[in-house]
Amino acid sequence: FALPEGRSTGGRARAWIVYAPPDYDPARPTPVVVLLHGRPSNAASMASISGMNDTAAQNNFMVVYPEGLDNEWNAQFDIAGRSISLTGQSSTLPQDDVGFLKTLMSDLAVDFNIDRSRLYLGGFSNGVFMTQRMACSAGDTFAAFAEVGSALYVELSRLCQRSTPTPILFMHGSADPSVPITG
Repeated sequence: FALPEGRSTGGRARAWIVYAPPDYDPARPTPVVVLLHGRPSNAASMASISGMNDTAAQNNFMVVYPEGLDNEWNAQFDIAGRSISLTGQSSTLPQDDVGFLKTLMSDLAVDFNIDRSRLYLGGFSNGVFMTQRMACSAGDTFAAFAEVGSALYVELSRLCQRSTPTPILFMHGSADPSVPITG
């Protein structure tokens, strides 16, 4: 699926992959898990490495794998006013990914009978930074959040102090070479 017109993306179309389980019943509201890929990965890779489609089939929930622009998520550029790029180059991410992910849930509800009280968001690596941002900015849309392989960043603490507390699960390995557990 792709949005028919650019919204909060600087005019660029956005894409995502949707997995509906074999027992999906359009008459019954269905929970949704949204998984965000790391950088410089993509939605198809996240679907492959997570193995979440099998879990969704066994437990009757939908999975959505959104695609970040240029294979990454704009988790904090508007907060920090600077790039967090590992390459040291300035940010090329003007898009509002918070708005995109919230709008995606509304758009999904047009085509599927989703349970709006059971929308969950998780991510890996750069997708975690976006997941953390969403926990502070979209607790009214998602019921809970989960992250694998990332760390907290300072700029988010100011924003989170003004948000409603939301459930979040953190998973981070001590041998992670990409984002060390010590920061």
